[in-house]
Amino acid sequence: MLALVPNVLLTKDRIWIQVHDQEEIEVESIAALTAALAALREDHTVDGSWILSPAANVRYDDMIGAIDAARAAQFPHFSIAGGPA
Repeated sequence: MLALVPNVLLTKDRIWIQVHDQEEIEVESIAALTAALAALREDHTVDGSWILSPAANVRYDDMIGAIDAARAAQFPHFSIAGGPA
C-alpha cells in the first residue's frame, strides 16, 4: 500500500489539506493543523512526508508555523510547492 502524502495549502485567508485527489479537509488555524495531521496519521498509511503549498501572499511566519505544526504531528519530511493563486 502506498503511503499518503498530504498537501497543506495556505492562503492569506484559508488553510486546507488535500488528501488524495478529491478529499479536502478545512483547517481553522495553524494551531489546529497539528490535530488535523495527527488524525490523518491515524486514518491513513503515512511515512511522515507532506507538501506545503503556500500562496504568494502567505507570510513567512505562517509557513514556519505550518512546518512546526506538521513536525508536532510526526510529519518531519516536507517539500514546498507552488500554492493556490
